[in-house]
Amino acid sequence: MELTSAERFFAKSMGVLAIAFLVAGLVFVLANEPLIRVVNVAGNWLGMPAAPYEGLVPGSGLDQASYSGAVAAAASTLGPCKVAPVHHLWLALTFALMMMISYMSLLIWRDVRTNLNLAPPLMLSKLVSSGTGLTAFYLSRGYFADLLIVFVDFPIFLFVLVAYWRAKRSREDF
Repeated sequence: MELTSAERFFAKSMGVLAIAFLVAGLVFVLANEPLIRVVNVAGNWLGMPAAPYEGLVPGSGLDQASYSGAVAAAASTLGPCKVAPVHHLWLALTFALMMMISYMSLLIWRDVRTNLNLAPPLMLSKLVSSGTGLTAFYLSRGYFADLLIVFVDFPIFLFVLVAYWRAKRSREDF
């Protein structure tokens, strides 16, 4: 049976998102420090404090100066390590999630009817990351980086939700 226009739109959209998630995941893992620097510059323009980027968990109570000293101390004991090891943990988890949702999006693009059921877990990941970003924003010093998660992921959640709903509904009409 031929795809409906809503299914074709959803499939093509998921193909575009698969590429976007792949690229974003690679940028996160390969250029995380320059990325957070750019985000901090944007936040600065908005009058928001710069988010620490050396493995600090927002809201931990460490200020930038004492944190930098802590990282320097950790780096001296670990050898030639630019960032605290916990930072690598978050990078690995972020990269794994981005690759998973990229793969799920790719599967939906390749066969929207068979793999339509992969959209709800993808939407859940975007909704949870939005909620987590918003929570981090309110619990931290108000870093733009935390708010940016909401600005990016929540519209993706809404877009996928509407496109998914339309694709699913278009099949039920037959």
